Amino acid sequence: MTNKIDEFLNILEDLLSRGAKVPLTGGRALVYANEGLEVINELRACLPDELKKADDILTREESIIESAKNSADLIIRKAEEKACLVLNETEITKRAQIKAQDIISEATINAREVKNSTYQYLSDLLNKAEKGLQGCLNDIKTTKGVINQSSLARPTESKDKNAERM
Repeated sequence: MTNKIDEFLNILEDLLSRGAKVPLTGGRALVYANEGLEVINELRACLPDELKKADDILTREESIIESAKNSADLIIRKAEEKACLVLNETEITKRAQIKAQDIISEATINAREVKNSTYQYLSDLLNKAEKGLQGCLNDIKTTKGVINQSSLARPTESKDKNAERM
């Protein structure tokens, strides 16, 4: 979908760059409002898909974290079971407890690393999406401003033509 958004942004950019330049307006241009609105509507149609993708990523993140927790719990249970079997022998018990603690520590570290990596990936992805959407919003606002300026300029042109007719 990002490709579609980029495509629509390129179309909007092309539309704005092809607009007839209005002298003495600081670089403003006239564009066909219906073309700009059509591109904006297409962008709006794409955005829900992008938001759904971000939601899917959040869902996967929770699944990854849950899976890591389940793995850690399984490792802990296995370590505890192992420790119970050898409780009668002091040396073996001590070794099992140490091994269980190592496994728990390792699982905790692994779970934390997976969680941190997932959060970082998600944060980067959401930042990228936010920048893209902010760019779209800025382009839409700019186009809207151009359209509004164009529509404000037209009534004075009509008055001038009416004055010339008289």
